[in-house]
Amino acid sequence: GVLRIHRCLHTAVEKLEKLEEASKEGENLDNILSAMAPRRHKNVATTKVLASLLESLTGTGAKTLRSILGSSGRPDCLVPQSATVHDAALVVAATRRCVLATDDDGALVGIVTPKDLACRVVGKGIDCMATDISAIMTPNPDFINDDATLLEALHMMHDNRYLHLPVVDANKRTVVGVVDVMELVYATMGGDSGDGWSTRMAARSEAASVHSLSLSRDRK
Repeated sequence: GVLRIHRCLHTAVEKLEKLEEASKEGENLDNILSAMAPRRHKNVATTKVLASLLESLTGTGAKTLRSILGSSGRPDCLVPQSATVHDAALVVAATRRCVLATDDDGALVGIVTPKDLACRVVGKGIDCMATDISAIMTPNPDFINDDATLLEALHMMHDNRYLHLPVVDANKRTVVGVVDVMELVYATMGGDSGDGWSTRMAARSEAASVHSLSLSRDRK
C-alpha cells in the first residue's frame, strides 16, 4: 500500500513541478493550479492546497533527510568492511534495515539488504560465520547527501527502483545512515509532526465537507 502511495505521489509531484516550471517562464502559478483543479472543485481553497503542497515538498521550507536521520544519524546500520555476513545479519535483525559497509575513514564501500541475505546467503547455503560481507554486498552503491529533500530522495529511489538509500554527510563525505522508501512516504504524509500532504488534504476535505453542509442547510 505504501509503495502504491509512493508511485502516486511521484506522479502527482512530477505534474506539480512541471507546472512550477511553467510559472517560472512567465505564467501565473495560481492560474495554472486553478486550471489543473477539477472543474467541480475549482475554487480558491483548492488552489491554495495545491500551492501549499508544492511549497512543502519543493520550497525553501521543504524537509531534508536530516529531519529523519537527526543530528547523530544512524550508526547502528553501519559495519566495517571486514565484518562477517553473520555480523550483518545481526544488524538487519536488530534494526530492520539494510546494512552499510564502511572503510576505516567512514566512507561508503557497500550495501547489504535483507533481500541480499535471503538470495545470496540463505539461498546459496553460504556459511555466514566464515564469509566476509564483501563477498555478498553490492559495492560502491549510489547514495544521496543528507541535505537533499525528501522529494529528491523519493525521485531517486523511484527512478532506480531502490527500497533503501544510503545517506552521506554533504560536508564530511562520510556515511550518516540509510533511509527506506516507507519512512520517506510516511514523512511526506506528515509523519509524527502532522505536517504533510496527507494532513493538508485532510484539512481541505474537512473544509469542503463543512462548506457543503452549510450550503445544504441554507437550501432548507
